[in-house]
Amino acid sequence: MANKKRVNISVTPDTEERLKQYAFENHKSVSQAITDWIWSVKVTNENIRGQQTMDIVKQPKQRAAKKTEAAPEQTKPKSRGRKPKTEQGA
Repeated sequence: MANKKRVNISVTPDTEERLKQYAFENHKSVSQAITDWIWSVKVTNENIRGQQTMDIVKQPKQRAAKKTEAAPEQTKPKSRGRKPKTEQGA
């Protein structure tokens, strides 16, 4: 069974009653009636908002640590510049 996601919609009281009545007459839940309807109509573009997958969405960045917490040890990246001059024996 596929994962389901809860979606909240706002409808007028008349629309709510009509949805419930339609679902009751067809021996379905309101959710199933809406799902059956949306899969029966034709859409212009099958991709969601033009994307290939929803994996494209970036993951949220980690929040900075609070001042009371110990900060994780940071390491400096190695320099790609010139090596410092060292004194040669005289």
